[in-house]
Amino acid sequence: MQKIKIRLPATLTHFGPSLDTLGLAVGIYTNIEISSRSDNQLVVEAEGKNAKHYPLAVRHPVVRGASRMFQYFENTQLGLHIRVKNDIPIGCGLNAETSFLIAGMIGANYLMGNKYTRDELIPLIAEFAPHTDSAIAAFLGGLVTSIKDNEDISYQALPITPFRLIIAVPDIRRFNVEDSPELIALSDMRANLRRTTILQQAFALGDLNLLAKALNDPIDQPLIRAGNPDYTHITEIARREGALAITTTGRDSTMVIIADKNLPHIEHAVQKAFDNLNTQADVITVPIDTQGVVISIMQSA
Repeated sequence: MQKIKIRLPATLTHFGPSLDTLGLAVGIYTNIEISSRSDNQLVVEAEGKNAKHYPLAVRHPVVRGASRMFQYFENTQLGLHIRVKNDIPIGCGLNAETSFLIAGMIGANYLMGNKYTRDELIPLIAEFAPHTDSAIAAFLGGLVTSIKDNEDISYQALPITPFRLIIAVPDIRRFNVEDSPELIALSDMRANLRRTTILQQAFALGDLNLLAKALNDPIDQPLIRAGNPDYTHITEIARREGALAITTTGRDSTMVIIADKNLPHIEHAVQKAFDNLNTQADVITVPIDTQGVVISIMQSA
């Protein structure tokens, strides 16, 4: 029987002025192992971050991704054994669920004879995933953007010079963010368009000072920051220790810290600040992921 191992990165999609127009893969990973069974049983095992978040049955996103792929084949693999070893925090703007869905689709494709090529898989994955840019960035790695026009999906990998950043994931149960405004000022829209263009250039050059200047967003960032009672204090600590900029990802409490030096020192200071606030938080320094999905195939006994 075949066994497929799939590694996929976390992604940032709603950071700074990009407002879900870019996807960036970062070096936090989920590892999924999918193998066929000789019976018709579905077995799902999970360990790691938020292992109990999803039911270990047909509603798990890895299973839902595989089921969607079987629909494309108009066929199914009755027995599956799925093992999830996950390091991506769930439900905090790092798009763990998207990576789970993609892993299920990739695994099902290989179990059914690898009918779809890598290039053919991308539009199928992007169509099913809740966030197109997140799905493509997880699959390709690096920085991507896309256009989704009904069923037609066009995407582009953008130039990027890899660097490291700090991601802080606080467990803030008081976090509450208002909906994005339906009407926005023309000046704010123009400001975000300019900053997003500069943001892409900063990624291409690996220019973190330019990146820091481009990260401000007058539309959604004020709402997200207002929903996080620890944001102002943590920002002050991070800047005092040398951070160039702080932004968010998703519409959640996760904070992304940009710095060009002393990252371990800043990470330690931010973690200590959360501890002093009695806020449980994971603070880690991660690289930009430029590899995307990694697939290993083997025969199981």
